[in-house]
Amino acid sequence: MGGASLRDADLTEADLTDALLEDAHLEFADLTRANLTRANLLSANLAGAKLSGAVLTRAAYDQFTVWPAGFEPESRGAVLVTAGADLREINLRGTLSQDINLAGADLRKANLSMADLAGANLRRADLRGALLTGTWLGHADLRQANLSGADLRRADLGGTDLRGAKLKNAQVAYATYDGSTRWPRRFDPRRTPKLLLLGPRAILRGADLRRMNLFGLDLSEADLTNADLRGARMRSVDLRGTNLQGAQLEGTDLKGAEYNAQTKWPIGFDPQTVGAFAD
Repeated sequence: MGGASLRDADLTEADLTDALLEDAHLEFADLTRANLTRANLLSANLAGAKLSGAVLTRAAYDQFTVWPAGFEPESRGAVLVTAGADLREINLRGTLSQDINLAGADLRKANLSMADLAGANLRRADLRGALLTGTWLGHADLRQANLSGADLRRADLGGTDLRGAKLKNAQVAYATYDGSTRWPRRFDPRRTPKLLLLGPRAILRGADLRRMNLFGLDLSEADLTNADLRGARMRSVDLRGTNLQGAQLEGTDLKGAEYNAQTKWPIGFDPQTVGAFAD
C-alpha cells in the first residue's frame, strides 16, 4: 500500500502489522486501536489522524513523516529511521530510500529485502543477520559495515563500496556486481560461487535476475541463455551480440535497449514491441 490514498479512511482496529504505508496519505484517517506494529510509515502523512489506542511498536518513520499535532511517536514505540539509530528487526521491506543516511545504525536482523537503497550511506552499520534479498545497493557506502550472516542473495552490488566490510557467512548467491564494486581486502568475488559479474561477455546462463536493476549496463555479447529476467529493469542496456535464447522476459523493461543482428532472442519474441531498437 505504499503511496496509498487513505484519507478519511475508517481503519478502526485494523491489523496493519508490517504494512507498507510509505508515502501513504492517511490524513484524518481513523486508526483507533489499529495495530501498526512494524509498519513502514516513512514519509506518510497522518495529519489529523485518530491514533487513540493504536499500537505503533517498532513502526518506522522518518523526518518527513507528518503526525497529528502534539503526537509523540517515540513514546508509543515507533522508531525514527536515521543515522546511528537502534533499528534492530525493523521492517523496511520494499522501501524506496535512495541516498538515505543510516551510517552507524544498528540494523541487526532488519528486513530490507527488495528495498531501493541505491547510494545509501550504510558506513559502519551493523547488518548482522539482516535480510537484504533482492535489495538495490548500487553505489551504496558499506565501508566497515558488519554483514556477517546477512542474506544478500540477488542483491544489486554494482558500484557498491564494501571496503573493510565483514562478510563472514553472508549469503551472496546470484548477487550481482560490476567492475566498479569495491571489496574487502582478501575477498575474491571471482572465487565465490554464484556471485555474478555484470558486463560485456558476462557468463550468466540460467541466472536468477528477476526484478534486477540493470539500467544502462553494457551486456554486449553476454550469455544470458535461459536466464530469468522477469520484471528486470533493462532500459538502455546494450544487448548487441547477446544470447538471450530461452530467457524469461515477461514484464522485463527493455525500452531503449540496443540490439543487433547477432543478438539472439527467445523464440517468437519481438524486441521492437517492447521498445528495444536495432543499431
